[in-house]
Amino acid sequence: MDTRRQIIEAMFVLLSKYPIEKITGDMIAEQSGLSRTSFYRKFQDKYHLMTMCYADYADKIVKEEIEKGDWATAIEKSLKFILDNKKVFENLFKMEGQGSFSKYLYADFLHKLRESYMRLKGIRELTLYEDYIIKMYISGMVHCEEEWVNSGMNLPPDELAHIIIDAIPDVLKSVLLELPV
Repeated sequence: MDTRRQIIEAMFVLLSKYPIEKITGDMIAEQSGLSRTSFYRKFQDKYHLMTMCYADYADKIVKEEIEKGDWATAIEKSLKFILDNKKVFENLFKMEGQGSFSKYLYADFLHKLRESYMRLKGIRELTLYEDYIIKMYISGMVHCEEEWVNSGMNLPPDELAHIIIDAIPDVLKSVLLELPV
């Protein structure tokens, strides 16, 4: 296993036990079996590692669906992953401020949805209208996911995925869910 992978897996284990504020470089080094120097060679800090940790796992789970334009399956798989790793995401969503997980998630989803929408529609640039619709939709989606995690995940992932898909604005839905890929 490469150094980067060891550090990411160590961080995931630590996030299942501790909030990000309690995790130190020494803890990451100890959990990964590597030195602090190895950690800092690969990542700027624990917040950068946290985002890369999520991105690494999320990309494995939903990349294929997003590339196919299957947003419904991508959202459901993502929510199932969050449920399966409940403690990790409870700790991640506790982060506030500039480096918060919600802000990272918003930026990540926004980028993915913009790219997928433009690719599926065959355009190089969004209209201002499309961009604002995407921003509003992603903002609501992230808020719902955060609330779902913070309220104890009392709704099954497939039901929440259905709600999130139903909430896709028509201008996006016609491209994301109905055009052949």
